Amino acid sequence: MTKEMQNHMEMQKIKKVLALVLAVIWVFVLGISFAPIFSGIGLRNTKTALADENSEENNNKNELDKNNQKIEVKNSWDSQDATDKNKKENGEFYSDVSGDDIQELNKKISKLQSKISALAAIGIDIDSFNVDLEAIRSLVNEADGKLISDKNVAEKLIEQADKKLERLKKLIKMKLGGEEDDNFTEDIGDLNKKIAKIELRINAAKESGKDVSNIIKWLQKVKDLVADAQFKFNNGDADGADAILKIAEKKFEAMKDYLESVIGDDQEEDDFSEEHGSAVSQFVQNLKEISDLDGGIEKQVRLVAQAQNQSEEKLQESLNKIENRNKFIRFIIGPNFKNIEDVRAEIGDNEGRIRVLQELANTTQDSSVKLVLEEQARMLQQENIRLQQFILENEEGISLFGWLVRMFS
Repeated sequence: MTKEMQNHMEMQKIKKVLALVLAVIWVFVLGISFAPIFSGIGLRNTKTALADENSEENNNKNELDKNNQKIEVKNSWDSQDATDKNKKENGEFYSDVSGDDIQELNKKISKLQSKISALAAIGIDIDSFNVDLEAIRSLVNEADGKLISDKNVAEKLIEQADKKLERLKKLIKMKLGGEEDDNFTEDIGDLNKKIAKIELRINAAKESGKDVSNIIKWLQKVKDLVADAQFKFNNGDADGADAILKIAEKKFEAMKDYLESVIGDDQEEDDFSEEHGSAVSQFVQNLKEISDLDGGIEKQVRLVAQAQNQSEEKLQESLNKIENRNKFIRFIIGPNFKNIEDVRAEIGDNEGRIRVLQELANTTQDSSVKLVLEEQARMLQQENIRLQQFILENEEGISLFGWLVRMFS
């Protein structure tokens, strides 16, 4: 091999080595140039990871703090409840009762006093109601005196007074009769319409020669009550007005029943069975309310109410059959004697319930409950009289073979 060829081969090796060195240097330079970028990305990822880890730790810490706070609050409440319970048992519990509670009770007392006074003004015995109301006043006055020195005692006295007040309110409502109704103007308007209508019947009976002088006097008393109720209402005594109006309505209904026994039924009026059903429904409701009161006779009164309610369904069926009997059939074979005997049997059952109510009235030591029970006994007695009149009216009349049917009834 010649010297020139050797020099050429060495030169080629030097070029390759030089190229390799230049490549290494180029890679080294690129590494130095991009190192900050890659290190920044890595740092950011590390920081993000650390931040996420720290955030999770903070969230866990916050959740733990919240749970600890809840536990502390619950423990605080439990501790407060235990403290309150101990204070209440030891008579140290602090009540929030105030003079506003006393004022509210006094307002309720004034409203009941107006109703009681209205009853007294028209001659109704209300001594027992006054006794109960005075006892309630004493409780309220005692509570008022304890507001500063012992609020716990004051609160107990107010609770007793309020309970007795609600009880007396129910008794007075049952004595007055009817439902609670705040529309006085509408009620008095309806009663005046009834009065005007019945006056026409009275005048017609008078012209036909019937003696209705007692009914005229009776009606005048009803009118006077209505005028008294209107006067009280106009002067701001709505409770007294409502009480007198309720009494006027009761007297009017009693007068109307008496009028019908003298001159006959008004065919335009409601059916007898509906009127009777309404009266008995009110009677049963009153007995149920009495049975909810304290008085030692709750069970007996409830039994009377249940018995009356059960027998009323059968009685209503008999009354409807008597009223709806075909006139032609009535003329041929007479009234429905079987149903008439059923009504007569119910009258006997009612007499037994009346005696039970009278005995309970004499048994109870509560004079207010006694007064209301006597009123319910009178109410049922009045319905018995109406049932007897109903039977007499339906047994009268001409029928071809009624006498024969009655023999085999």
